[in-house]
Amino acid sequence: MHNTHMSNTNTPTTETKQPQTLTCQVTGKSRPSSIEYLQDKATRLSAKLNRTISVADIKANYVSRDGLKSLKDGSSTLDAKKIANLLAFNGKSGASVAVTA
Repeated sequence: MHNTHMSNTNTPTTETKQPQTLTCQVTGKSRPSSIEYLQDKATRLSAKLNRTISVADIKANYVSRDGLKSLKDGSSTLDAKKIANLLAFNGKSGASVAVTA
């Protein structure tokens, strides 16, 4: 009989215990998030766009609901290319635009 020690893969690591913060690229407002949520979102977006999207990409392109409203109604001061990319990255109109993460 072999006594093998297997680590529990469901045990949170230090990284998952640390709070994550998302900062809106339009409004500058931040909100807390979990690493699990960010990893899931990156996985789903990677499949949708058929390319690798990282948690860092998600954080770098995060736009809040208020920020999306500002982008869509034209009240944002960002340039048109940045607006199109943020909308596409966040799954809104402009999704056919090439996304630069």
